Amino acid sequence: MLSVIARQLAEQCHPLPAEVKEFRERFLGNIMQPSNDDRISLIRSIAGLFEKIFVFIDALVRTLTCLYAVFSRRLGADNSLRTSVPRKTGSHFSTWPRS
Repeated sequence: MLSVIARQLAEQCHPLPAEVKEFRERFLGNIMQPSNDDRISLIRSIAGLFEKIFVFIDALVRTLTCLYAVFSRRLGADNSLRTSVPRKTGSHFSTWPRS
């Protein structure tokens, strides 16, 4: 879920932020997958580029509860996050680390 949020945020950035490129290079071809803390850190970096962000999660009450707990602690209660249904991704995401 966190990877999807990071990916959808990054897709809205043109050009692709250096933090996203660094994250991709750090984990591309690496046996070790990014931790949730790594993903949250990336989301925070990308989120800083937007004035407002909203996250909508369909029919996943349990996941929503978990995400709320994670983001409210990590980003602060006054921040909201949003993504939309993923669109066709560009080639620079074809090897994005999956959760």
